[in-house]
Amino acid sequence: MIATTYQFWSYLGVQANHFPFSDVKVITSSMDCYRNGLDPLYNNPCDPCTPMNYPRIWLSFTPFGIGDQHTFLIGILIDILFFLSLFSLIKRINALESAVYSLVVCSPSVMLAVERGNNDIIIFALLSIVIALSRRNTRLSSIASMFLVLAASFLKFYPIMAVIIFLKERPKVFAAVAGGLLMAFLVYCLATRDDMIQIFETKIGYILTYGAAVYVDGLIDGLNMAGLSVSPFIGHLFVWIAAGAIIIRCFQHSREWPLDARLDTEHLNSFRVGAGLFTGTFLLTNNIEYRLIFLIFTLPQLLAWGKVNDKFGALSIFTMLMIVIRCWGAIWANVIPLFLVTYLLKNITEWLIFGFFIYALFTTLPPWAKQKFPFAAYARA
Repeated sequence: MIATTYQFWSYLGVQANHFPFSDVKVITSSMDCYRNGLDPLYNNPCDPCTPMNYPRIWLSFTPFGIGDQHTFLIGILIDILFFLSLFSLIKRINALESAVYSLVVCSPSVMLAVERGNNDIIIFALLSIVIALSRRNTRLSSIASMFLVLAASFLKFYPIMAVIIFLKERPKVFAAVAGGLLMAFLVYCLATRDDMIQIFETKIGYILTYGAAVYVDGLIDGLNMAGLSVSPFIGHLFVWIAAGAIIIRCFQHSREWPLDARLDTEHLNSFRVGAGLFTGTFLLTNNIEYRLIFLIFTLPQLLAWGKVNDKFGALSIFTMLMIVIRCWGAIWANVIPLFLVTYLLKNITEWLIFGFFIYALFTTLPPWAKQKFPFAAYARA
């Protein structure tokens, strides 16, 4: 059965492990070790192939008797959760829109999350609920959204970037909500700082990853292996300068566009969450490709913008094309045998997606937020 499952995923272009739901196994086996008095973040002989590189809060489920024997069942339940969340996000669509969704959802990058049973799917489900609640505009739904964003952030750190969804609130409410969530998250990070250091020291390589510095890191490692001593700081500095220039330039251009023709309030919150997670994770760290599942959140708004017959609509269509190409990037190596060329092309698509997302996020900022943005005065000049 294991061999058949591996062949099935490989046929679809997914770079699968020989054991299904391997990311679930990391957690369930860690619970076995934790139950036996070991600390799986530092010593996980129950799954020696993969370290426990998740926050310790996942071990809170150990008293429920969960262990390695439940890996397959939990993996199935996680995958069901993903598709339920996906169908709740997708409303009435036409044939062309269904083709776009199919190309992204069935891509190797998204299916990698399904094959691994990765807990990013749980984050996807939690944030899907947050997006649904954002349409209600009630105090109770806002409070529930706050707790869900904070819970997701405790589970995987990066979902704190979803705080951007509260831009829909009035300025003082946004300041209070965002400030409270960030403060609670900071306290959590300080309380678990040793675990965070251990988690982020785990190297994930370059094969199935995305990020602003992925290609630069791989290139520098290659040069160092060739005997040339190159500091990673130089590459990262170049990346941050390029990102900073893009951010400033996008903000300047975003002020030239009227807001009303661009806004689709039904999908804008979903776009902000997806774009915020992608741009944040892209800039800050290297990520396994299954985290590209959050690009699905951006599709409803991109499809709506694509119907606008102007440059903004054309850019939205182009960005969807880049998303499709990037999500199918895992099979590029079968078409382009040169490793450096393949990963350079993948990184270029990521930068293009990043650029439009930054531009669109600025364009759709509420007027009060644009005025208070750090370099708003510079942009006006």
